[in-house]
Amino acid sequence: MSDKKDQFDNIWDKDNRMKQKILAWLAVRKIERTYENALAYWMGNIKPFKDPRQGETIHLNTKTDWRMVNRIRRWGTNGEKKGKRKGRNNVSHRVSGHNRRKN
Repeated sequence: MSDKKDQFDNIWDKDNRMKQKILAWLAVRKIERTYENALAYWMGNIKPFKDPRQGETIHLNTKTDWRMVNRIRRWGTNGEKKGKRKGRNNVSHRVSGHNRRKN
């Protein structure tokens, strides 16, 4: 086991201020206040991600919620997928003579 997990277990076994602080940090981030979530937050697995569809920040566990994390990373600023271009069939964005050979 790592030292950080041992430190967390010592904090969690006692009913002290540090345990209350960890639970308060989870409550502020709208995460359920359980042992597993508190441990993930303490170990640094819970990270904030900006959800472009809703316009708010959500906190996800990068170890267990990796499917949702990958979906959020693929979304653009307006919630659409990054790979799609809006004007793909539109010819107006092309530069005329762009690939013309120099004399």
